[in-house]
Amino acid sequence: MTLVDIHNAKSQLSGLLDAVAAGSSVTITREGSPVARLVPCEEDIREQRLGFLRGHGTVPADFDDFEAGPIETQFEDK
Repeated sequence: MTLVDIHNAKSQLSGLLDAVAAGSSVTITREGSPVARLVPCEEDIREQRLGFLRGHGTVPADFDDFEAGPIETQFEDK
């Protein structure tokens, strides 16, 4: 673990990020007290859910007309 003063962290951020990407952690201090820690990100690998039902059903051609009559009558001016 590397300790870096906030002023040095500002000027060395790119190098610190390279070190973190390589697996190390960096603690940023202000007046000797730790205020933040740079650590490598854990990859969040989630299963892609978009389109998971593709091919399991169909939408009928008259879908937009389904129950159109009763719905329209509810919104007509009376």
